[in-house]
Amino acid sequence: MAGLNWTIAGAYIFIAAALVPRLALPRAPRLMGGAFLVACAFTHLDLAHHALARSDPFLVDTHMFVIHGIQAAVDWGFILLAFRHGRLMIRANDERVREYARAAAAEHAAAAEQRALSRIATAVAAERDPEAIFALVAEEAAQLLEVETAGVLRFDGPEAATLMGAWSTAAEPTAPVGVRLLLETVPSAREVYRKGCSARADGPGFALAAPVRVGLRLWGAVTVGNQSAEPVAEGAESRLERLAELVGLAVSSTEAREALRRSEQRFRMLTTHAPVGIFELDPDGRCLFVNDRWAEMSGVEADAAVGASWGRSLHWLDRDRVVGAWNEAVRAGHEFSAEYRYLSTDRRTRWVAGRAVALRDESGAVTGHLGTVTDISDRKRAEEELARHASLLRAVLDASPDGICLVDLRGDVLLSNTALDHLLPWDRVPDASLHERTEAIAELTTDPSAFRAASAALGGNPVTQVPDEFELAPSGAVLQRHTRPVTLEGAPEAVFGRLFLFRDVTAERRAERAKDEFIALASHELRTPLTSIQGYVELLQETEDEPLGDRQRRHLAVVMRNARRLSLLVDDLLTVARADAGRLGLAVSDLDLGELVRDCVQASGPAALERGILLEGSQAPARGRADRARLGQVLDNLVSNALKFTPPGGRIVVSARAEDGGNVLEVTDTGIGISADDQSRLFERFYRTSGAVAAAVPGTGLGLSISKMIVEAHGGLMEVHSTEGEGSTFRVVLPR
Repeated sequence: MAGLNWTIAGAYIFIAAALVPRLALPRAPRLMGGAFLVACAFTHLDLAHHALARSDPFLVDTHMFVIHGIQAAVDWGFILLAFRHGRLMIRANDERVREYARAAAAEHAAAAEQRALSRIATAVAAERDPEAIFALVAEEAAQLLEVETAGVLRFDGPEAATLMGAWSTAAEPTAPVGVRLLLETVPSAREVYRKGCSARADGPGFALAAPVRVGLRLWGAVTVGNQSAEPVAEGAESRLERLAELVGLAVSSTEAREALRRSEQRFRMLTTHAPVGIFELDPDGRCLFVNDRWAEMSGVEADAAVGASWGRSLHWLDRDRVVGAWNEAVRAGHEFSAEYRYLSTDRRTRWVAGRAVALRDESGAVTGHLGTVTDISDRKRAEEELARHASLLRAVLDASPDGICLVDLRGDVLLSNTALDHLLPWDRVPDASLHERTEAIAELTTDPSAFRAASAALGGNPVTQVPDEFELAPSGAVLQRHTRPVTLEGAPEAVFGRLFLFRDVTAERRAERAKDEFIALASHELRTPLTSIQGYVELLQETEDEPLGDRQRRHLAVVMRNARRLSLLVDDLLTVARADAGRLGLAVSDLDLGELVRDCVQASGPAALERGILLEGSQAPARGRADRARLGQVLDNLVSNALKFTPPGGRIVVSARAEDGGNVLEVTDTGIGISADDQSRLFERFYRTSGAVAAAVPGTGLGLSISKMIVEAHGGLMEVHSTEGEGSTFRVVLPR
């Protein structure tokens, strides 16, 4: 029994000494548990003592010695444990005191930081001067972090920065505000520029820096430090970063205000110098702002317009229409756009084009309207002038007896007149293209294939100018079709359409047929009797059976002269008729123009000698292809005229020469000359100059007209150069 109690007591002591200290419990429960286990161990030792007392007194004494020894060890253990626990309690109490002190200091620092941030935020919200805000930030940073110097830097690049604000406990500041510092002299700021985050640096000066950001842009840094080498306290980065955030907010606010100021300045400058009128309205349509141009156009002073309705200057003829359009646009939330007139107080009218859009807040509610007015008076006048010209053009086109049609390159009809509707059956293919209408007309002509071929030639080449003529089978009307490309002014190669002109030439063709019949009649009915008259006169003059007296011979000479004159007149009329009909008929052959000049001078020599005029020929090598008889007729006409208008003692020179790839014939005289007015009409048929009429010089006025026709039939050119009182030169230029 004693052994069992000894074993139990040992187990309690083992548990108290070895296992209880390792339990995850507070110190006090573990001590109490250990004491309880030791008490249990002594109880079992006491039971073992009583058991031994009944069996062996010697063992009892030994047992008591052991018990007292163990008890003494336990007592000393408890004394030592209590002493150690007391020291631990004192140490824990000191730790709690220090913890309370740190918490109080942190709370005080947080309150100080909050007050500093509040003062800076108040300055930013009050929109104080940026330099004052930067100085305040430097001061608050220095006091909050208990350092000797603080500053706000603005980065000017990777090498330098500008000191925007500074504070120092020293009598002399580190550097004046506004000075540029090399970043190598501020290592902490240099690291901020390089890394974009807070940085520390050893040594005196600005030892700690936090970045200042404006949006995503690195603007600068807030720096603090001590003049001595004493480092800035740990944990100051977060406070400095919060101060830097306020600096960024201040810079952003300053930049936003500056941008707003510049924007307002630009807006004022724009509205002042803009060529359009600008107005701003409140939701009720009253003017909040108008620029000078609007006031000029509306006739209302800018100051008088503010607060008044925007439509006060509307012309009374446009008021209902424009106000209705405005109300509809406001109701539907659409853009307002209209053209209307302003009527000023001095009764001047000005056309404008007005536009306005709604101004809305963040919720979408309309806060007003912003609009412009553009002076379109010139455009309206131009439109009126254009309409007037269009009306005049329409009147001219409709007054023309010719059918006129303008088409674009696709063949769509852009313009036509009423005469065209009468000449051509447009109504057969209404609202069709020119090609479709051409096909319809071709079926009505006497030669559809020729009409289509001419139309195809026009379509294949936009610049072709081919006049043609066709006859409509149902009516027998003969129409001429003239066409030419239409180009833009200043760009003759840019063809955008074609102009067609249809002319009714039925009467002309009938007249031509009558003329042809007249030519045939004249050649037969006039020339035949004249030939007979001339023949019988020659027989009478040459008869020898019954000699004629002088008087009879004079009478016969008069008859012969007038018969020849009438024959020449008939020849001239026939030549003109053939030329008009395009049947002049040239017998072209190789020709020596010098020989032609010699023949002309020889034939006209007796007449010149009779009049006392020197007639000369000047020949240079000149050969070409021409009708010898027709060119001889031209020279004879020119020399005959020169003889008529050159006084005795004058001089006439007939010349031929090669010149500039062609041949030139000239007849130059020293006669009375031709006035400028007569020169402009000299080649008209039957025209006679005032000098010829005054001098009663005989002639029909057809010689020069016929001569020019002959020259042009050869592809040549006929010119005249004359000075009154000095003489004239007629020049004929012929191709070789």
